[in-house]
Amino acid sequence: MNESRIRRSALRKWLTITSLCCSPALAQWAQEPTAVFGIELGKPHTQPACGPAYFAGPQCVRASFSPDYASIENTPKLPFDYMASLSMYNGSVSSVALTGKNNEWPSVKETLTQRYGKPASVDVSTVKSGAGATFTSETLAWAGAEVTIAAIQRSGRVDEWLAVIQHNQTESARQAAKAARDKTSSGGL
Repeated sequence: MNESRIRRSALRKWLTITSLCCSPALAQWAQEPTAVFGIELGKPHTQPACGPAYFAGPQCVRASFSPDYASIENTPKLPFDYMASLSMYNGSVSSVALTGKNNEWPSVKETLTQRYGKPASVDVSTVKSGAGATFTSETLAWAGAEVTIAAIQRSGRVDEWLAVIQHNQTESARQAAKAARDKTSSGGL
C-alpha cells in the first residue's frame, strides 16, 4: 500500500469514527474534554496570533494557507514530541490535531488513555509502505455527546501518528456545509 493509499485508509477510518459523533445512543464518558491546551472546542477561536518571535513566547496560533486552519505554537510539554494545529468552522474551533513520529506511539497511547480513559474502540489493521513493507496500525477512538477523539498509529505515512479531538456539533455542521458545496459544484448530480 503506497502512502496515498495509507492516507485514504486513514481517512476512511477517520470518517467511520466521526460518524460516531452523530449516534444518539452515546454512553456517558466521564473524561470527555471540553478544551485542549486551553482552547475551547466548539467555541470562538480566542488564541493570540503569533508574533515574529513566537518561538520564545506564550502559546499562540500561526495562520496558514487557509483561514480555517492554524498551527498551534509553544504548546505544553508532553511525554512525546508533537506538532499541533486547529481547524475552525464559522469562527469556532471544530478540532485540534496532534501529529508526531511513530516511534513515540506507545507514549501517545498511554497519555491519551490516562487523560481520557479507556478508548471506546480499538481497531488493528495492516498497512503497507511504498517499498512494500507491512506494518500493523492501531486506531483508538473515544466518543462522547460533545467530543470525539481518534488516534491513528499510522496516518498518511507509516512513520507518523495522528490524534484528532473534535467538537461533534461543529464538525457535523462543517461536513454538512461541505456536502452542500460539493453538490452545488457538481451541478446537483
